[in-house]
Amino acid sequence: MPSQPDDVPLSHLIDAVRLGDSGAFATVIDRLSPLIYRVAVHLVGNPDRAQEVTRRVFVEMWQEAPRFDTAQRSVTSWACGIVHCLGASDQGPAS
Repeated sequence: MPSQPDDVPLSHLIDAVRLGDSGAFATVIDRLSPLIYRVAVHLVGNPDRAQEVTRRVFVEMWQEAPRFDTAQRSVTSWACGIVHCLGASDQGPAS
């Protein structure tokens, strides 16, 4: 899939990701990473750890995309749920 315009719904992009479209996933990352990073910084309190949490969110989204049902939940809600789970498990002291 070529570069995605900003008006393509995230749900449509995830539908393409389900089919292995890495370009669509790059657009998902571009659109969601600022929000996910901000939430991660708020949760873990450390920019470096927040970057790692953000990376892990997108790894999990890529892996789980084939099972994600866009009719049941928004993509943004899904991503925020993942960052909250990962951020909560990463709130211990820095290594």
